[in-house]
Amino acid sequence: MQCSSPESFASVDHAQPGEDHRSVLRTTLSKITLYNFAAAHSLDTPIELTERLLLCILLANEDRHLSRTELHQITKINPSTIDSALLNLEQRNEVHTLPQHAPEQTSYELTASGHTVAISLESWTTSFYQYAECGSDAGVRDLLHQLQRAIYSLIATNTIPTTRACIACDFFAPESQTGGYCRFLSTPLTIQTTRPTASDTRTP
Repeated sequence: MQCSSPESFASVDHAQPGEDHRSVLRTTLSKITLYNFAAAHSLDTPIELTERLLLCILLANEDRHLSRTELHQITKINPSTIDSALLNLEQRNEVHTLPQHAPEQTSYELTASGHTVAISLESWTTSFYQYAECGSDAGVRDLLHQLQRAIYSLIATNTIPTTRACIACDFFAPESQTGGYCRFLSTPLTIQTTRPTASDTRTP
């Protein structure tokens, strides 16, 4: 995939010292992608949403194979949900494992079928994962800040469905009064946190 620079963004330099902007940008893109999928696929469980997200990330990183640990570092989705999603993708022959010396180093790549499915998802964020790798430092910071401000706005206006997208996220903290809190954005999420019944085995 070619790396192309997005249009210029106004600088909003409020990042914390020493912050890894490229890593945070990847996580921000993962959140936006999950929100988009949650809106478009209203009946999907967190595991099914994660499957779609992983396909997009693997598509954006076709030049290198990602391990389960790296997928967790990018998405900040809890490992058990990632494991379930990867297992489903393997069973559908959409991802292929590349065993390493240690189990935790096992990496994943798209199969031909997975590549087709990933492209069909048409996630606009896919190309920006590449930009997180090759964009200029200033460009990455500016894009990150603009995207975070957009998420703040979407949450504040209840525009995005956060329930299924956040419930499996490492940054999500249930709260009795507000419904939840996002430690990534440091903002409350007024969502229902009631977990599914035991009969719904697809949801973590």
